[in-house]
Amino acid sequence: MYSSKDSDTASSNRTAAVGPDAATEQRSGIDFAAPLGGAAAGHLLFPAGAAGVTLHVDPTLVELCRAHFERHIPTVQAQDGVVTIRYPSFSLFNWLVYWREPVAEVTLTAALPWQIKIHGGVSKLTADLRGLRLAKLSIDGGASGVLVMLPAPVGRVPIRIGGGASNVTFRRAAAIAARVHVQSGASNLTVDEHYFGAMSGEIHWETPEARQAADYYDIHIGGGASNLTIGSD
Repeated sequence: MYSSKDSDTASSNRTAAVGPDAATEQRSGIDFAAPLGGAAAGHLLFPAGAAGVTLHVDPTLVELCRAHFERHIPTVQAQDGVVTIRYPSFSLFNWLVYWREPVAEVTLTAALPWQIKIHGGVSKLTADLRGLRLAKLSIDGGASGVLVMLPAPVGRVPIRIGGGASNVTFRRAAAIAARVHVQSGASNLTVDEHYFGAMSGEIHWETPEARQAADYYDIHIGGGASNLTIGSD
C-alpha cells in the first residue's frame, strides 16, 4: 500500500491499494496516486458500479492517475497500468444520497491511451476527456445523469452503453466523425441536429464523412435508452 507521498518510488508492477479501513480517520476524504512506471497504456475499471464520479485529464500529470474520494470510500488498486476502483455494494439509500454531489474525482495522465470500463451501472458521471487518447469507453448495468466530453479520436474508437440508459449526453468537436447505432425502444434521442421521438426499431446514423474517415467514434447504445444526446460543438 502506498499513498501519493511515496508514489515516485513505487515500481510499475507493484500493487497499490487504499480502502475504507485506511480512510476511517480521514473525515475529509482520502487521496490516491499511482505511478506511471513502464505502463504502455492505461485502463480505468469500475467493476461494481459508481455514483458521483468526475473524470479529468491533466497533460502535466507525471503519475498514471490521481484520485480523491469523499464519504463513500472505495478500494483502489493499481498495477501495470490498470487502475481498479471498487465500491462496496450501494444500497438504494446510498445511491440517492451520494449521487447528488461528486464523491470521487479522478485525474488521468494524457501520456498514455486509456480504456475506461464501468460495470454494474453509473449515476452522475461527468467526464471531461478532452486531451486524452481514448481507446475505448464502455458502461453496462445502467447509466443515468452522464455527461462525457470526448477528445479527438485516433483510429476507430468504440463506445458501448448498455440498455436502459437515461439522461446521457456525449459532446464532441464538430469536425469529428461518428457512427451511431441505437437499439430498439429508445425515446427522445438527439444526434447533432436530428431528433427522434419514440422509436420501435433500431437507428443507424453517421456523419457525412464517417465512411471515409480514418478516425471516428463507433457508438452503440443498448435498447430502451431515453433522453440521449450525441452532439457536436
